[in-house]
Amino acid sequence: MHDEATVGKDNHSGVYLLGFKRTSYSRPQFLSFKWSTSQLFKNVVQYFTAIHHAVPNILKVRIDLNHHKDFKKVVGAFSTSLFIKLLIIILLEFISYFEGVERLIIFFFTFHKTYRGPPQLG
Repeated sequence: MHDEATVGKDNHSGVYLLGFKRTSYSRPQFLSFKWSTSQLFKNVVQYFTAIHHAVPNILKVRIDLNHHKDFKKVVGAFSTSLFIKLLIIILLEFISYFEGVERLIIFFFTFHKTYRGPPQLG
């Protein structure tokens, strides 16, 4: 029954890939999953195991880079050579820049609530 569903677990116990047959989909069940938590992988495996009476095909755990902090951890793990250290310094400068841009965008959309809709037709 491994062909009914495939699940890829990320390093935060979330899911980086979820593939399944259309007949396995249940909207109420999927809405009840604990999305964006470390419980998601467990929820998905339990669901497919229950409906197919077999564990789904589980892929190799992968690192999921959701935030700049995740990227810093991965880059830090490769800081052994001088070239890599210089590359890390450059990349961290880019990350710092984009952290500021990210904060600016969040600030703009959070505190400036004067949204304008599309123009009326006709």
